[in-house]
Amino acid sequence: AALNRKGTVVWGNAFFPFELLYGLGVTPVHPESIVATAAAIGMSRDAVNCSESGGYSSDVCSFYRCAIGLDAEGLLPVPDIVVSASYLCDGAVKSFYNVSREYGCAHFLLDVPYHHTEKSRKYVAGQLRELVQIIAEKQGRLFEETRLAEALRLSNEAREYQLKINELRKASPCPLSVLDATSYISDMQFFSPGSPAGAEFFKTVYREVKAKADSGRGAVTKKRVRLLWLHYVRPYYPNDIISYLEAQGASV
Repeated sequence: AALNRKGTVVWGNAFFPFELLYGLGVTPVHPESIVATAAAIGMSRDAVNCSESGGYSSDVCSFYRCAIGLDAEGLLPVPDIVVSASYLCDGAVKSFYNVSREYGCAHFLLDVPYHHTEKSRKYVAGQLRELVQIIAEKQGRLFEETRLAEALRLSNEAREYQLKINELRKASPCPLSVLDATSYISDMQFFSPGSPAGAEFFKTVYREVKAKADSGRGAVTKKRVRLLWLHYVRPYYPNDIISYLEAQGASV
């Protein structure tokens, strides 16, 4: 939809609340998910080289170097608006700002304070209200609170299934593989909250994982040890680390 320019195309980074975008009825784009896919099919090296040749330091997170390179190669949808959140991931803020300058479109930074206080909550809420008006004006239509309420309901529904899935992962043997948990499932946790597809996706995953747990089927057939993977994501470029761990009987 974004490549075909259907609706207002909005880029958002991994930690931006996508419920707001689905609630506004825009066409959201999550570059980090596209980057993970590009890496998995061997397209990331050229994209990273492209961004570095354009002045991006090798110190910058490879997700954003790859995104900038893919964009420079004309492989990402052209945005009408770019949004990014300040918390957890520093790379998105400046990278997405540079993208907005390239296309001459607005960039909105959701500035999230470090401390969780009543004042900080009001500060964030004020920014979200401002962003709603900016995007609604760009769309040329009024903001509908009922649509946002439905997006939040769908997000909460998806979250409930995610919590149930995490409980099932405590079973021994673990019914969910680390490849599944750190690939499309993690992408959907970032990208899908607020969408009907997101709620249906996590409901389906829950049913599949529960069926495996109930029948005692594990992702690793000869489990010897359980490992805690402390990073939320994994290396997405072709590599053997996960298959090696599982071959040694490690259930992540």
